[in-house]
Amino acid sequence: MASYIAYRNTDKIAAAYLYASSGNYSQVSRDTKINRKTIMSWASDSDVWADALLKARQEISDELLAQNLAIAMAANVQVIDRIENGDYRLVQSKDANGKYHEQTRIPMTGKDLAVVSGIKEDKGRVSLGLATSISSNSASMSELQAQFESLAASHNRIESTVVSTQDKPETA
Repeated sequence: MASYIAYRNTDKIAAAYLYASSGNYSQVSRDTKINRKTIMSWASDSDVWADALLKARQEISDELLAQNLAIAMAANVQVIDRIENGDYRLVQSKDANGKYHEQTRIPMTGKDLAVVSGIKEDKGRVSLGLATSISSNSASMSELQAQFESLAASHNRIESTVVSTQDKPETA
């Protein structure tokens, strides 16, 4: 007689969260000690699984966004520091023990400042959904469309000529 194990919704939810983070049924099976086929059946026909998976993926997405924001903020602090104080450079001078270990800060060049400023401006505008300095030219787009239509028309003429010459009987 086959044994039957009744799983609670909390088991399905826990498995769905593990699946959301690993993307692997076998890994979830190893972690939960639940048969892989059982987990896969939940994935295909359980509303509890589907709801938990959706919620888990949203939480993971929110966490990644928060981490990316923290990284961006830390990077901005470092960029501001480099702009204001310059990059660290090793100075070739010896201390009392004859070791080289003194650092100084060298200001950024104007070119480097301009590049950093331009990139930050463009990325900031893109992240806000605003236009950047790159824009499409509607006149040139309509010119391209006309050229493509012209090419299509000539292709159709050539194709019909080839078909009509193939249909003619050979003369000896």
